[in-house]
Amino acid sequence: MFMRKIPLLCATAISLVAASQAQATALIQGTIFWGALTPTTPYSLAGSQSQFSFEVPNPLDANPTTSIFSFSYSLAGSPVLTPPVAIVFYPAINAGLFDIVFPDFAVSLYGADFLTGGFPSPGFYTLEAAIDGAAPVGVGGLALSFVSSPGVPEPASWALMVGGFGLLGGALRSAKRSTRVTYA
Repeated sequence: MFMRKIPLLCATAISLVAASQAQATALIQGTIFWGALTPTTPYSLAGSQSQFSFEVPNPLDANPTTSIFSFSYSLAGSPVLTPPVAIVFYPAINAGLFDIVFPDFAVSLYGADFLTGGFPSPGFYTLEAAIDGAAPVGVGGLALSFVSSPGVPEPASWALMVGGFGLLGGALRSAKRSTRVTYA
């Protein structure tokens, strides 16, 4: 009888283990005030303001990372629709902060190092901004906080869960219940 329950227990364990976990991400939001010497590009304009927001995995999966979620960038109130190809983080010894790398330009942000062993540290940071790593032509600030987004199970996880529950139902349905009557 116990041997019949082993597949049932295995199917239940597989369906429970396959459930997806929530993934923590670091939310980075900032504002750049471009100075009078700022070159005009699709991402900068003298005397204007840019705002950006994006999420990256915490801890970072790689540096540079291409795992960028919920990215938005606006210049003078108009959204820039070109998504970045990567975010490159730098330690304090290399002027800190990061580059937002677009296909044709990079917005370089200099300031404090907010990475500690690959983990972004929450807080508010002042920054200097430049285009393609040139001399800073803008100033601003950014806020870093953490977001826990619910994980969405992969299709394979769904298949394992459905299969596990199917095996569980099949095992329960096919279990024979025999009644033995004995007379004294």
